[in-house]
Amino acid sequence: FQSMLSGVKDDMLTLHITSIFELQGVAGRVEEVLDDLWKQIEFDPFPKDRMRRLIDVTTKAFNHAIIEKLQAATIWREEYFKVRDVLQGAVAACSRWQAAVDELTGQFWHNFGTKMDTHDLTVLSTRVLHILSIRTTHEQLASLLTKDEQLSYNASSMFDVFSKVDCLDVSTDASSVWNAVVSSYNKQLEPVEAVI
Repeated sequence: FQSMLSGVKDDMLTLHITSIFELQGVAGRVEEVLDDLWKQIEFDPFPKDRMRRLIDVTTKAFNHAIIEKLQAATIWREEYFKVRDVLQGAVAACSRWQAAVDELTGQFWHNFGTKMDTHDLTVLSTRVLHILSIRTTHEQLASLLTKDEQLSYNASSMFDVFSKVDCLDVSTDASSVWNAVVSSYNKQLEPVEAVI
């Protein structure tokens, strides 16, 4: 099994230097290796509990890598178009690994048992989509304002409220903080929306 997993090991060890846009390819390669490993007949079957653990560890590694890349992108300070691409890349990477786990454990491996869940990536993907929605709405509204109106409404500093929280912390405890910050941001946005 060690030789079959060597490629996965290499991919996992280099996730921190892999771009957000390359993560989909990594997810595809890992899916292929795990599928080959599960279906191989040369040796005894790969133990189900070890496969569950391997998928769980891989899911956590993808989750960590995506968060790391988003933190490096300074999503509230960078230009919208750069951030948009990074956020879309993060959602695509989450979706690709989620699809891989769903396909392997829910469709392809009939003898696997209960389909595995990628809850952490699902929640992260939802949060990233929310951030993308906030950034997109802000960009669209700002484009409708004159330069003077943008200055008057402090459009460039409206994201400062998000600097007080870790927007990528999707734990249950942090959800109420996130919701409060989003509410505060939306209140800042109300006068702008009224003008438009």
